[in-house]
Amino acid sequence: MKHNLNNILQTGTDLFQKKGYTGTGTDEILKSGNYPRSSFYYHFKNKEGFAIKVLERYGENSQHFYSSILLNKQGGNSAERLEKFVSIIADSSENKNFESECLIQKFATECAGINTNLKDTTKVQLDKLLSITSECIQQGQNEGFFHKKATSIDLAKKFQAILYGSFIQARLNNSADIMIQLLNDEIQKLKA
Repeated sequence: MKHNLNNILQTGTDLFQKKGYTGTGTDEILKSGNYPRSSFYYHFKNKEGFAIKVLERYGENSQHFYSSILLNKQGGNSAERLEKFVSIIADSSENKNFESECLIQKFATECAGINTNLKDTTKVQLDKLLSITSECIQQGQNEGFFHKKATSIDLAKKFQAILYGSFIQARLNNSADIMIQLLNDEIQKLKA
């Protein structure tokens, strides 16, 4: 019987988002994903190897999501696309009762200080998202919507930091209002 890799990777995503890396055991992954231990170790070698594959898959999906909004010029100008992105992220977080968060954010806070391989993989995935955000901001700078007082990558890093920080505040207050306010304030500051 062939076991579905996509299913076990999705199981890993769901568990890691809710319980974190250290809070999720291999036995729980195998049981929740109905996946044989021998296949798991054949494909992933260990829990760390599995987590890296989960994070890479999550990163690919996140890149597609970011690009579909931030780089889709049919969605309006750069400022409008950033505002739409904020709205979608806030609505999604609130609809999930802030119970699951961006896996890149979760791994960055949980694993960066304890596991070099997971830290490096997380950084690669974050850098790809920053590149997409930077490209949107650069388009806005080129179109005259956003100021040029800083590079687009520096502005993207600030925007992403506010996104992650505001998510924590929103989770603690069980309301996306602070996330929407802080991110939309940042978009206003970007405008030329």
